[in-house]
Amino acid sequence: MIYMADICLKIFFISRPRIWLYTLGSFLFGVHLAVLLGYTVDGLSVLLVCAALTVPVNLFIYALNDYFDADSDEQNPKKDHFEHRSDSTDGYLLYLAATSLLLVGCLMVTQEAIVIQLFLLWVFIILTYNIPPLRFKARPGLDMLFAVNFPLWGFIGYGLVAHELPDLLIVVPIALLSSVFHLYTAVHDIPYDKKSGVITSAVYVGSVKNNMYICVILTILTMVSLVYLGWFWVAVPLVVYLGFFLLHLTDSVFIGDLLCAYRYFIWIHYIVGILVSVSLLVYV
Repeated sequence: MIYMADICLKIFFISRPRIWLYTLGSFLFGVHLAVLLGYTVDGLSVLLVCAALTVPVNLFIYALNDYFDADSDEQNPKKDHFEHRSDSTDGYLLYLAATSLLLVGCLMVTQEAIVIQLFLLWVFIILTYNIPPLRFKARPGLDMLFAVNFPLWGFIGYGLVAHELPDLLIVVPIALLSSVFHLYTAVHDIPYDKKSGVITSAVYVGSVKNNMYICVILTILTMVSLVYLGWFWVAVPLVVYLGFFLLHLTDSVFIGDLLCAYRYFIWIHYIVGILVSVSLLVYV
């Protein structure tokens, strides 16, 4: 019994519950927007997908990631505080990923075509990012495409309720902002990725400072694109991200302790997520 509990706790930890928000939050954001626009929600379908977006979906993402990143993660201190550290012998991670995908897939194929198509696109992104020989993670520029996997669940949530896609122009600010998040989280891995020969966009850009400049620029572009689309009140909360990245250029505490800053970054997602959801009320 104790052994089984240990296994469940390990699986739970591998799924990185601190950042379930990336998938579950995006999905609920899409559902929220569709409901505000007057579409009728199927409560059971939404609840089932929400359940899948806890351990199963995130286990598929991060079990694969941990397995194929074993070399670069070996000395990464982020693995001591926030994430699971694996090695090349941890083949069970592949079984966990496959089982999770099967469970989620069985649920998603019961949905309508638009949801199934978006789900298959999501699976393609996860697989090509992590698995050689494509392994987009190690291809500067292309690795940024992976970031879209998280907001893609927002489109799935919207499609599940509205039975259609939202205005596709919204892809522009979403893609820009998700690229910012991906670049920032990759900054913490630069020395370890570089040592193992993994050239991510963050490694290619070089210094932490240069990466922060890009994060600032992309955040501003995200805000400008939202204003252009008429989503001014949705753009306003993103000022929090802008200030956070600017602190990395000016504050010695942030510059000297990236792991501490990363902890704040996770909490900022929750704060901004709530503010954006409230802002949607004004927009609609």
